[in-house]
Amino acid sequence: MEDAGQKAYNVQQFQDLVKDIPFAMFTTMNGERGLRSRPMVASAGAFDGDLWFFTRTSSAVAQELAKNAVVNITYVSAPEDRFISVSGNACVVRDVEHALAMWHPAYNQWFPGGAADADLSLIKVEVRRVEYWDRKAGRMKDLEAR
Repeated sequence: MEDAGQKAYNVQQFQDLVKDIPFAMFTTMNGERGLRSRPMVASAGAFDGDLWFFTRTSSAVAQELAKNAVVNITYVSAPEDRFISVSGNACVVRDVEHALAMWHPAYNQWFPGGAADADLSLIKVEVRRVEYWDRKAGRMKDLEAR
């Protein structure tokens, strides 16, 4: 039986898998309407054992996560046959210090107040499973936990 708890994945291995993929599709449960996906910026250095994304505190994704924490994040680089699926549980947190550490000036277009913007929160994803496409094997494989 697979452990339902958070696994510790090698940060460098994960970053190697998602390098140069600027956006991820972030999927949540939308109540009775089922699954809902949207593109999210895949920030460089956004994986430190947990996976982090910027969001508005007032966003639909924040509201959906308050009701159901289960998420899936998909990264795709089709020209390189890189397909990565991340499953986990997510929550919305306000952490200005962490936001500052991940901040890039390009984010000012969404959050004009910078990392301290009153409507800026972070989505923290406790990663439960990472799968990736192994071209040689012709199938999805699990990224090994440390």
